[in-house]
Amino acid sequence: MSLGVAIVTHRNGATIEACLRALSNASAVTAIRVVDNASDDETVNLLSRLASKDPRVRFIANEDNIGFGRGVNQAVAAMPSTEQLLILNPDCELSADELATLCSHLDGDMVLGAELVDAEGHVDPASRRNDLRFWPLLRSRFGLSSYSPYVARDRSAVQAVEAISGAVMLMPRSLFKALQGFDESYRLHVEDLDLCRRARQLGALVAVCNDVQVLHVRGVSSRRRPFFVEWNKHRGMLRYFAAEEARNLHVLQRFAVSAMIWLRLPLMVLRAVLKS
Repeated sequence: MSLGVAIVTHRNGATIEACLRALSNASAVTAIRVVDNASDDETVNLLSRLASKDPRVRFIANEDNIGFGRGVNQAVAAMPSTEQLLILNPDCELSADELATLCSHLDGDMVLGAELVDAEGHVDPASRRNDLRFWPLLRSRFGLSSYSPYVARDRSAVQAVEAISGAVMLMPRSLFKALQGFDESYRLHVEDLDLCRRARQLGALVAVCNDVQVLHVRGVSSRRRPFFVEWNKHRGMLRYFAAEEARNLHVLQRFAVSAMIWLRLPLMVLRAVLKS
């Protein structure tokens, strides 16, 4: 079994070394391709040093921030042929043992994720997700729907869900090719939901491995540009809503959802600024 790892960085100097160090003892990893999206911190210098020590590591330094999905596609295109593909955030630490367990669950066309936890051990609810359905979500805010974008953990080792986080995604390389990679019209966020939906439409299983935990230090690169991140996130939400749900709703329902998304934007920017 050969495994290629695709990583997209932007101002991840604080985390990329730990991310790659965690993979260093994983014998199944035959290639690591890192695409850097115009970092102006120490990220590129670190990548250059790390690549000189590990022949599996190669990186591409982009002059512009081309976004996550397009960056992953670029990394995969620059990767030699492998049987399996791991998409990994640069602020994640996935040990060789945990990676081996994750790979052991991959059987056929599957998109597998892991349980994501922060430094305090708190589980990220985005580890297990439902499809993003905006009208039920809006109704749930008024107690009119039981819809939740997240799924509770069950006792199975491999739990089928509708979507997982793009921070950790393992799949056959052939499935990624069949999906034609990520939809590059999503610049930041939501592209993982879109890929999971399209994978299920092709008959693939989307699931989270409950016996694999991965440290995920969220928001390292986004804290310095909260408006840029939230703007692109909410644009992605609107695109996803227009593509997947809007056509089945009344014009007033579409207006209400769009208003909810746009009104959420300044609140999320303010929250991000206060946290930073």
